[in-house]
Amino acid sequence: MRVTIKDIAAGAGVTPSVVSNVLTGRNSARCSPAKKQEIMELVRKMGYRPNKAAQGLVKKKSKQVGLLSYSPRDPAYAEIIAELHDQLSRRGYSIICGFWNSIDNVENAFESVLSYPLDGLVSLHDELYELIPEGLPVVFGGADFPGRNCVIQDKKKYFRDAADYLKKLGHTKIGYFASNDATLDALFLEVVQEYSFINRKEWNPKSTGFYEDALVAAKQLFKTADLPTALLCRNDYTALAAMKEAKKAGLKVPEDLTIIGADGLPAAFYSDPPLTTFRFPVEKFVEKLLEKLFTADSNKETVKIPLELQERGTSGKCRMEK
Repeated sequence: MRVTIKDIAAGAGVTPSVVSNVLTGRNSARCSPAKKQEIMELVRKMGYRPNKAAQGLVKKKSKQVGLLSYSPRDPAYAEIIAELHDQLSRRGYSIICGFWNSIDNVENAFESVLSYPLDGLVSLHDELYELIPEGLPVVFGGADFPGRNCVIQDKKKYFRDAADYLKKLGHTKIGYFASNDATLDALFLEVVQEYSFINRKEWNPKSTGFYEDALVAAKQLFKTADLPTALLCRNDYTALAAMKEAKKAGLKVPEDLTIIGADGLPAAFYSDPPLTTFRFPVEKFVEKLLEKLFTADSNKETVKIPLELQERGTSGKCRMEK
């Protein structure tokens, strides 16, 4: 198994950032000469390959930006990756990518990307930021870390916009389908209370964001005797799964049930009927990522990107409360 900075840090009893600073010769390494010697001895004994990313910081610009992301097999990530590639190319930069299909491969992806000389790093992962060497410009997409540059979806505004839209259509019985995020669940329930909507626990089945898992959750949902008249879904995949199982259960969309997705994947336009969704404006998202990455600003902040309603065929007026 490949030796990582975390392994060296654990052996020396320090943080990964201290190991990174020692390896790159930065004066900010807060440890004694004896501890530095211990770290370097562990590096030799354990066969660790030194990180080249921070080394590139003191040399001329590499014109390379690293990207850490879940697999581009997921269309939501693929769209972001493609847009990031295009915008970086227009700036004269190449992109060094590290992908993973499972959580077990995340650390290897980090180590692989960080072995290159980089001018900056875009991370679409919400953990392991301690592996990133100090001094390397980094921006996080989709994760909110205090004291870091982050760009995220404005989920609070999304729930309020969705609530306004459903209220206009006359819906009061609302479910939130396939979430497994406590923060998002709390935002949804906050809106339910504010708008005096009706919600029941069984209308909010937990699931991953994947289509196959959402099918299982939807089957359970539609066995419920008393159903909501509208479903907000975690993403477009889960919305499409809910549509399929609703039809199997004898429900008409949108006559009996309004279904709304989130992401705005191109495939959602081709469902039958076409999916109403809140589109995530990927081009704006990437523009902000690169703006924060390349702007020499000591004021770290979180930028929120609003989602945009795309009204199609799966939403309609509430005909009657069940």
